Amino acid sequence: MVERVSHRVAMMYLGEIVETGIRRQVFEAPQHPYTKRLLRAVPVMDPTRPPERVTLTGDIPSPIRAIDDPRRSHSFVEVAPGHILADNHGQFEKYREGIAS
Repeated sequence: MVERVSHRVAMMYLGEIVETGIRRQVFEAPQHPYTKRLLRAVPVMDPTRPPERVTLTGDIPSPIRAIDDPRRSHSFVEVAPGHILADNHGQFEKYREGIAS
């Protein structure tokens, strides 16, 4: 439904924005690994197509933070005009490599 009624969207992971842009950019060319997996998990209303099982690998960070924990700081990279991606700890190059392969 979001894809049908929104002009701009933002994908959040553990309460923080990881990707934002014009609806078409994010849905047709997702850049962040979480966005890609999230969109692959959307059910398709086609009974002839078997459902795709999406599994996440790696360590899942804890969403729990102590009151005195410093806020996480992120830098952001504009991957296309208006299409912004969180570059957590210099991960953008890894995302780009995944896009190319």
